[in-house]
Amino acid sequence: MRAELRGGRRAAYGPVHVIAVWEPAYDQPIVLVTTLADLDAAVAAYRKRAHSETLFSDQKSRGLHIHRSHRSDPTRLARFLIATALPYLWVILLGVDARQHAAYGRFHRPDRCDLSLFQLGLRLLAYCLRHRVPIPRPPFAAAAANRSYVLYGSESYQSELILLHRSFMMMIMSDITQHRAHSTSLIALRSRVLIALVIGICSGLLCAQYQSAFGRADGDLLSPRCAGQALLDGRDPYGCPHLMSDGTQGPSNPLTTALVLLPLAPFAPNLAAGTFFGLSSAMLAFGLLQQGSWWHLLVFLAFPYWAALQAVQWSPLLMSVALFPQLLPLTLVKPHIGLPIALTWLTWRRALVTTAFGLATLLLDPTWPWHWLAQTTSYDGFIPLLTFPGPLLLTALVHWRRPMVRFGILLAAVPQRLFYDQLLLWLLPATPRAMLMLTLGSWMLYLVYLTAPAIVTPLSIVALYVPALISACAAAGADPKGL
Repeated sequence: MRAELRGGRRAAYGPVHVIAVWEPAYDQPIVLVTTLADLDAAVAAYRKRAHSETLFSDQKSRGLHIHRSHRSDPTRLARFLIATALPYLWVILLGVDARQHAAYGRFHRPDRCDLSLFQLGLRLLAYCLRHRVPIPRPPFAAAAANRSYVLYGSESYQSELILLHRSFMMMIMSDITQHRAHSTSLIALRSRVLIALVIGICSGLLCAQYQSAFGRADGDLLSPRCAGQALLDGRDPYGCPHLMSDGTQGPSNPLTTALVLLPLAPFAPNLAAGTFFGLSSAMLAFGLLQQGSWWHLLVFLAFPYWAALQAVQWSPLLMSVALFPQLLPLTLVKPHIGLPIALTWLTWRRALVTTAFGLATLLLDPTWPWHWLAQTTSYDGFIPLLTFPGPLLLTALVHWRRPMVRFGILLAAVPQRLFYDQLLLWLLPATPRAMLMLTLGSWMLYLVYLTAPAIVTPLSIVALYVPALISACAAAGADPKGL
């Protein structure tokens, strides 16, 4: 239904028309005031308002902040808008690429999108600059570097705009070239594979030698390997002794752990430990180098990594799952530590594959979850959020929209042991300095453990969780305003 009111005094903006539009899909009418003589054109123009409002916010307070230029001269403002239109279009195209980017989950939540293409593009650009990874090249960039566009206005006006356009595109192309050249040398596939192999072989040999030298057999893999062998022999997998790497009685492992270790069942204990830890370390190194910077390899100098090597623990493999979310079903091998990873990088496809893996284990032994849960009462870990000053970590929820902040809080909410389970915190630092400080803090915490073990648990929250979450909150790659 449409009604219109004509009339009124002719003034500088007259005549004025008032239009009431009430379409069947809406509960209330909308009233428009326009100076346009064609009322249908006025309604059609108003339908574009939502797009215009988004454009205005992207150009001003939520994006390029052109209002801070305080320009008032129409000619200068027009030239300025042309200049801002170029980066605006480029960032929009980056926003289109952001949804398919490999690191999408690191700068925006993967389950739904609440941002405009412009905001997604800003986040992708900030992430690429922060982590020195290649910036997706806009499809018009190559053509823009060698082509002039027809601009309307005077010849001098056209010349200035063409010069401005070319200068801006040359700046963009130069920045892209520099980042591509710098990043390519760091993340070349051949280099990543070679370095990952070296790290995997060295860590595997060290792990096997350590287990042999200190008589630890295959470390914490003893119980799940025994369960796997029992499955092959048709025996009860939960009839095996569940011993820790130090020889004490510990909780059992999920049946998923035994299934993953089945290929290592025929190996000698120390060889199985070295193979498992070497493969985990190689995968972790490959994933870290894929981030585009050498400083990510500081993970291998952190004490939690060496604690994992001593005990032959799963934390390097679980950290690799966070870098390669396609492997999300592997979080079931250690569900309490894998849960934060699963909740952070979960998609419906990964959820289906993970559920299928869990259901497959029930086909082998429908009662294993009850056997496993019954033996977890001997778990002697701690929950950081429930250990003083752990509740203070909840203040980081001010930045709850940032995926890595949510991951850090989730990790603090699950039961864990010192020190190897905290290795996952090394996913949070966004700068070399933050990574180095966290690594040094882990060794200082170990020195405290040697002298005063009674205070090391609450101190771990201060030395590990606090700096990791501070780095995640301050990461410009997760905040477009940080650009």
